[in-house]
Amino acid sequence: MTSAAARRDAVTVTASLDPALTLRAASAIEAFDRPVALTWGTDDDLFPLDHARRLHDAFPNATLIEVPYCSAFVMLDAPKVLADAIRSGTRIA
Repeated sequence: MTSAAARRDAVTVTASLDPALTLRAASAIEAFDRPVALTWGTDDDLFPLDHARRLHDAFPNATLIEVPYCSAFVMLDAPKVLADAIRSGTRIA
């Protein structure tokens, strides 16, 4: 939030997003039958937990792992918690 470079990069990435790509990916997500672990920061304002729940419902074989007190960068905010969550495949409280 305080880094001008990070904000600039976020704007660049967001501006490049194409909704048509997302729509084409939807059918691939629904057809993907391998296990998926969605690890999601519960305090993410850019990608809220509702988005994770929608993805969880779309994948046929998904586990949603909620990581509290983290934003989009769970791997930076809580790397050990993330590693433990992936290993256990359960929600971390």
